[in-house]
Amino acid sequence: MTLYEYGKQLVFPNISIWSSHLITIIFGSCLATLATYHVIKCYNVLISKIRQQNEISQQLCNDLQKINANKDKFLSIMSHDLKNCVNSFYGAAELLTEHFKSSNDEIAKDISNELLKRTNYLIELLDNLLTWAQIQQGNITCSQELIDISHVFNNNSIFLFEAMSKKNISFHCLVDEGTLVYADYNMIDSIYRNLLSNAVKFTKKGGSITVASVSFDDFLEISITDTGVGMSKAKQSNIFNVRENNISSVGTEGEVGTGLGLILCNEFIQMNNGKIWVESEVDKGSKFTFTLPKSTDYLE
Repeated sequence: MTLYEYGKQLVFPNISIWSSHLITIIFGSCLATLATYHVIKCYNVLISKIRQQNEISQQLCNDLQKINANKDKFLSIMSHDLKNCVNSFYGAAELLTEHFKSSNDEIAKDISNELLKRTNYLIELLDNLLTWAQIQQGNITCSQELIDISHVFNNNSIFLFEAMSKKNISFHCLVDEGTLVYADYNMIDSIYRNLLSNAVKFTKKGGSITVASVSFDDFLEISITDTGVGMSKAKQSNIFNVRENNISSVGTEGEVGTGLGLILCNEFIQMNNGKIWVESEVDKGSKFTFTLPKSTDYLE
């Protein structure tokens, strides 16, 4: 053995083992690189699909917004145009009812009264549809100011006095003059008129309706309580929900309604930074309560 060969064995005694380790390391690195490549490729594919889904979702959202806007515009135009026709029809129905008031023809009298009642229902429906469409389009703004809520209550109570007298309903308004809230006058007028009209509609002859208020530090709590027919728990849970409240009940004397009044009340009260809820028991009556801020301090 030469000196060179002896030195080679002395310095590199396990060169075959080193080669095996080196091949293993290189092979492992290749596998890791290949796996990383596939992970990155799958990630890019996933990101691409997510972006495509987002684009589709955004397109669907835009389409739905356009459809919804067209629906609200259609309701607004339809309600406005039909309202003019129905108002003319209502005038004719009023004259017809007045004409048969002193008549001995009971059938004609009943027909004219029913015609007037149904026409009034159509006007209420169109008014509510028009208001609802305007709210959805953002065309109704809330102009809050300090108002004496007792004036709003008194004015509307006078308008409904005839309906309450026909059913011999005793009415009590316990809201003192000078009771101030920070709210939009027209919206509060609509809220109270709807709630009081409902109380009259669902209260039997000889019943009672009470309007009261309780003052807290920052807000006023107003309640309208009747001794009417009441409602079930299931109906209470959906009464302010536009998607669920699709059935209008008939009053104790056959009065009809649109089913939109309470939904509009809820919308208006929320726009005035308040809340509304109902407590009711079948055959015992209902109590509708809502809150309104007393000043701008409540909004801060």
